[in-house]
Amino acid sequence: MKSALAALLRAWTDEAIRRAWLPNAELAITTANPDKSLRARWEDGPERIDVNVYPKGEKTQITVQHRRLPDPEAALRSKAYWKEGLERLRAVAEERKR
Repeated sequence: MKSALAALLRAWTDEAIRRAWLPNAELAITTANPDKSLRARWEDGPERIDVNVYPKGEKTQITVQHRRLPDPEAALRSKAYWKEGLERLRAVAEERKR
């Protein structure tokens, strides 16, 4: 299971892979623990992102906390953005397994 967690986080830290599922996201990874978590910041602003992965039986749970958003409307946009992005990540991860 550890390799699955590391592969998921590599999809964030490897810019080529990340662009496949999260295009135009200018992220700077600030901290990464290959089997657990990472932290990043948006290149052009104060926003921060915490990503955690957890084994859940045969599956993996991933959580994203997007911090330092300017207002409630930005939080709603962020929620939709990450929902769509994580669905694309799932598709990319499944494709890479084949």
